[in-house]
Amino acid sequence: MKTKWQIFLSQEIAIEYKAATYCFLLYFFLACYQLFKGYSTVAIASLVEMVVVAYFISQIQVWLFDNFDEADQLRGRKLLGIVFCPILYGSFAYLFDWFDRHWLTLLCFVLFLLLEYLTIFYFNRLKRRIDSKHLNQLLKDYKERRD
Repeated sequence: MKTKWQIFLSQEIAIEYKAATYCFLLYFFLACYQLFKGYSTVAIASLVEMVVVAYFISQIQVWLFDNFDEADQLRGRKLLGIVFCPILYGSFAYLFDWFDRHWLTLLCFVLFLLLEYLTIFYFNRLKRRIDSKHLNQLLKDYKERRD
């Protein structure tokens, strides 16, 4: 049985993993935006803001929206989370002026993150199915060896 500390630590590791993944996506979009504008530099302050925002939204994703990107189905609060979190990222992008407050760029950013959330949801679900098949095969092999 897991202790409260183990449960908390497990959740925190999951949050750190998500924050790193989504932070990379933020960096990627910002780099593409800067290159599109003809710049090859990014403000360090923007990078730090993105790390903090990614961590904050990852906390919201896990605690308020039941870790929706690792769900089996998108219903209710999980579906709301997969729409709300990209909009929240867009709000922070506007607030911190990551993309010069261009509405079209912000819309593309939100849609990019929505697509990424859906992609990550799909691949997490696919991985669980593959793992389940593998574990079932291992169990079947084990039972056959015991007999």
